[in-house]
Amino acid sequence: MGLLLDDIKLMNREITKQIPPRDIEALLDERNVLVRKKLKSGLSPKEDKRLTLVRWQLDRIDDAQHGEHLDYLEKLTENYEKFATDINVLFDQL
Repeated sequence: MGLLLDDIKLMNREITKQIPPRDIEALLDERNVLVRKKLKSGLSPKEDKRLTLVRWQLDRIDDAQHGEHLDYLEKLTENYEKFATDINVLFDQL
């Protein structure tokens, strides 16, 4: 089951990488406008939902650009933690 989820995650990343830079810039600009308005005068419920969606889209784009590296670091950390646990078990046995 985990393999299927990993495959889906990789496919989503590849699809998201195809988003043109101009569209990414438009999302960044829209987010900035909405955040400034939120801080200055507040947002309508519709605008607040739009800000949530734009942030989600930008998070997906960020994951597509950097997620593989973060996954690698996470795996290294898991391996290190397992190694540390194994060493502690070995010391306890000695």
